[in-house]
Amino acid sequence: MDFFQHRAFLHARLPRVWFPEHGVRQVGVPWAREGSGFTLLFEALQLQFAAAMPVRTVAGMVGEHDTRIWRVLDHHVSASRACADHSQVTRVGMDETAAARGQDYVSIFADMDRRRVLFATEGRDGDTVARFAADLSAHGGDPARVTDTSSDMSAAYIARIDEHLPNAAMTFDRFHVMAKLSETVDAVRRDEFAARPELKGTRWLWLKNRATLTDRQQGELFALTRRRGGWPPPGHCAGARTSRPSTTSPTTGPNPTCSAGATAPNAHGCNRSRTSSRPWNATGTASSPGTPAGSTTACWKGSTPSCRRPRPAPATNAI
Repeated sequence: MDFFQHRAFLHARLPRVWFPEHGVRQVGVPWAREGSGFTLLFEALQLQFAAAMPVRTVAGMVGEHDTRIWRVLDHHVSASRACADHSQVTRVGMDETAAARGQDYVSIFADMDRRRVLFATEGRDGDTVARFAADLSAHGGDPARVTDTSSDMSAAYIARIDEHLPNAAMTFDRFHVMAKLSETVDAVRRDEFAARPELKGTRWLWLKNRATLTDRQQGELFALTRRRGGWPPPGHCAGARTSRPSTTSPTTGPNPTCSAGATAPNAHGCNRSRTSSRPWNATGTASSPGTPAGSTTACWKGSTPSCRRPRPAPATNAI
């Protein structure tokens, strides 16, 4: 290590021993690894730095070339993995990450129970799962004992998990599921923009977590999801799903063909889920004491989620 701002070197004459069957051997020392060129404390410092920053930055801090740092890392990682025991691995999480710019990826496999990295390999195709299964067997594990996997919705992962981890139940992680859902919601908004110009500039209003919306944003979202002006079209709720079939007439009350106490819809097909004794007026809205004639109710209990007033959802953590 450096002595204040000066580089420090440790010099020692080591005994050399001659063996008839092995030839000349140098006596080992307790403060350094053979052929390393660094003391063990200096190597430990490099390992601590490398866990928190790029190797090039570590090389600049310790005043060494990055290739020498990589040799130290390769030695200790290989020595650690050689004695690794994966016999208890049953739940595996897998994902890819960018190793550099462009299409350069590394797939990482982790033990979900013990929160440790099991295997890392280049690429993000299905062959990475085959290499992981082989490495798992080499370290005392059994691919047939893996009961659960967590991954994205990559077709390559899905096919090879069935092949190399035959007893594993696949779970798609929440991040990628929510990403696909957000893409679909945004596509619906773009399609409906032609008939609904007030949707302009509301992209993030639909994609944000409703628990984090401000009062003003909650009001805007409620105003956009209200059933008024004939939008969304009958049988749809915010363009996302089809409502249940109507079992009553909005102008004449319950349908004679329906059984007593059947659910009653509003003017756009969103049904109430419980029996109500309140009469229905000619506009299809329920009359109640203190309610002005001709007033309308924007949403009914039991309607689809996009028809109801948004409620703050509890905060959740992604898998």
